[in-house]
Amino acid sequence: MDDNLKAHIEKWDFSAIKWIGAEEILEDKFAKPILFEWFNVDPGPPPQSSVPDEIQNEELVYVQELFFGL
Repeated sequence: MDDNLKAHIEKWDFSAIKWIGAEEILEDKFAKPILFEWFNVDPGPPPQSSVPDEIQNEELVYVQELFFGL
């Protein structure tokens, strides 16, 4: 990375970036064509569910790999 790129990144206002979940992506009318192009299938409506407040036992291995890598 050169100094110009580093300076540009350091002055970037990252407050403009926000978290979006899968449900929001699936509801976005502009995302559907891209999802169809990538997966060659209409993803359909987002599933109706809720996210648990705590990590479930069956998710621990996956979550640990996300944090600590392989």
